[in-house]
Amino acid sequence: MHPRESSNYEGISKATTQKAVRATTRRPPAPPAMGNKKNARKKAAKKRKEKAKARVDVDESVASAIVAHVPDIRDRLALGCVSKVWRVAGSSPGCWQLAPFPLRIEPSLANKLTDDAFRQLMLYAGTALTSIYVNGAPSTFKFAWKRLYHTLKPLLNLRALTINYCEGVSIRYAVLPFLRYLVGSSSIDYIHLAGCDMEGMSMNDLTTLKSYLRDPSDPTCFDLCRCDNPECHEITSSDESRKCMACDHVLCDGCYDDYFEIECDECCAFVCCLGNCPGDDFVAEHVRFCEDCGATYCDDCKTVFQCTGNDTKEGCDRFYCDECSGFHKCDVCEGIWCDDCVSEDRYVEQCSGSKKYREDKFLFRPDKHKTGCGKSMCKDCVMSARPYQYFDCCDCCDGTWCKDCTPGPYRCLGANFGMKKNNCCQSSHCPLCKHFGHNCCA
Repeated sequence: MHPRESSNYEGISKATTQKAVRATTRRPPAPPAMGNKKNARKKAAKKRKEKAKARVDVDESVASAIVAHVPDIRDRLALGCVSKVWRVAGSSPGCWQLAPFPLRIEPSLANKLTDDAFRQLMLYAGTALTSIYVNGAPSTFKFAWKRLYHTLKPLLNLRALTINYCEGVSIRYAVLPFLRYLVGSSSIDYIHLAGCDMEGMSMNDLTTLKSYLRDPSDPTCFDLCRCDNPECHEITSSDESRKCMACDHVLCDGCYDDYFEIECDECCAFVCCLGNCPGDDFVAEHVRFCEDCGATYCDDCKTVFQCTGNDTKEGCDRFYCDECSGFHKCDVCEGIWCDDCVSEDRYVEQCSGSKKYREDKFLFRPDKHKTGCGKSMCKDCVMSARPYQYFDCCDCCDGTWCKDCTPGPYRCLGANFGMKKNNCCQSSHCPLCKHFGHNCCA
C-alpha cells in the first residue's frame, strides 16, 4: 500500500471512531417539567367547562318552538345539523305549521334544489303554507307536481306563487296542474313565472292562469303576456316584452326590434300603429326634439319647451329639454324663455326662497331660511303690477321672495342716515343673515 493512502485511511478511521464515541456518550433529552403538564390539564379542563356552560340542552318541544320562528329555510336546515334533537324538530311537519311562514328558497340554496328535496320541504310546511318562492333552480328541477298531489292536501292558505328563472319548470305541464289540483280559483294575490319553460303555451293557458288571481286586471299580479302582433302571438314574460306608448298593445322583443322604430331616446318607447292605435298623432303631441342635444324625448321622460318669449321680450324660438336649459316661465303673461335669453338681465324672477342653514344641530340657529312659493314673474309684469307686486332678494344667501313670502324689509339704510350714496353698500340682507353677522352700513 502506498504510504499516502495508508495515512488517509488512518485519518478516516479516527474520525469515525470519535463520532461513535460522541454518539454513545450524548445525554438523553430532559423530560418535560411537571408544571407544564399541570398547566395543560388546567387549560383543557377550563375549555370543557366553558363548552358545558355555552351548551343549551333543550328538549324537542322547545327546539320545535324555536325552529317555528325561524323564517329562513337555510337557517332551519342549519339548526338541524346541531344535534339529533334539533334534527328531529327541524324535520317535524307540525313544527313548520306552528307559524305559517312562506317557503322561500333563494338562489344560494335553490342552485342545489331537487324535486325530492322540494317535496320534503312542502311536506314540512303542510297546508298552512302562504307563499312559495323559488328563484334560480337548476334545469334538473322540474317542479314534480304529481309527487306533491299524492302526498299533500289542498293549499287553501296559499296567496303567492313565484317561480323565477327555473328553466326546467314547464308552465303548461307542471305549474298549471299544480294549481288545478292543489289551489282554489280566485285565491292567489300574484303569480310570477318569469324565466320558466313556456313551450306549448296558448292563449287558453294564459286565461286559465289568470283565473286563479283575485284581481286579474292588475298588471303587477301577473308577469306573462301575449304578443299582440298578428304575425306572432307568442307567449312571453313582461321582462321580455314592451308596451306601446300610445295604446295598450304589447309586443315581444323580437317584433319590437324588427318592425318598429324608437320614438323616445330616453325610455326607448315606440308606437305600434296596430288596430286603433293613434300612432303619429300621439307622437306629434307628446314627443319633442331638443335642438341643443339632438335627442327626442316623450313627456314622461323630460320636458321639452320652446323659447317663445312674450310681447315685450322675444325669445329665440329654439326647442330645449330641461337638462340643456332651465325653464323660465312667467305665471302672469305665460311667456317662456331659455337660460341664454334671461341670464343677462335676470328678466324672470322666481319666489324660490333660500335653503341656507337647512340642517343645523345647534338649538340657537334656525333649521332653514324662509322658503318661497315658487311663483315666477317677468320684469315687465312686476313693473306693471306695482305697488301690488314686487320681489325682494338677499345678497348673502341668494334668496328671492315675492311680496306674499318676503320675511321683511332688509334694504341697506346707509343713505337714509346721511351717508353718501357712493359710499353706501346698497346691499340687502334677510333678517337671518343679518342676525348671524352679515351686517350692512346701517
